[in-house]
Amino acid sequence: MKRIEYIALGQNQKITNSHMPRNISSLLKPKEVRTLLQEFGIKWDPSKVGKKGWVVIKSPFREDKKPSFSVNINHGSFCDFGTNIKGDIQKLTSIALNRPEIDALDYIDRKFNIKFYR
Repeated sequence: MKRIEYIALGQNQKITNSHMPRNISSLLKPKEVRTLLQEFGIKWDPSKVGKKGWVVIKSPFREDKKPSFSVNINHGSFCDFGTNIKGDIQKLTSIALNRPEIDALDYIDRKFNIKFYR
């Protein structure tokens, strides 16, 4: 695998892809994931949430005539069936903030003091 170096937003510390957590979603509590989703304007009807935490809503990032955006409110995985974009909470944060994914990781890290790479 190619070694990639990043400089996290607002930090002088270099990190590499080998230092990044493999599953960011597993490090966040469901309450923290829901806090991020709500912060990004992602709203859902609690009665429509499936047993495993998935809910289908209108896309928060584009015009959507009928619901085509699926998100898991427990771990933040998502799939926008209208654009075929999918990913985890880091990618969702990146899209919502319109920043690179490494900055999204830094944002989540600072917001919840997770210490992903410190």
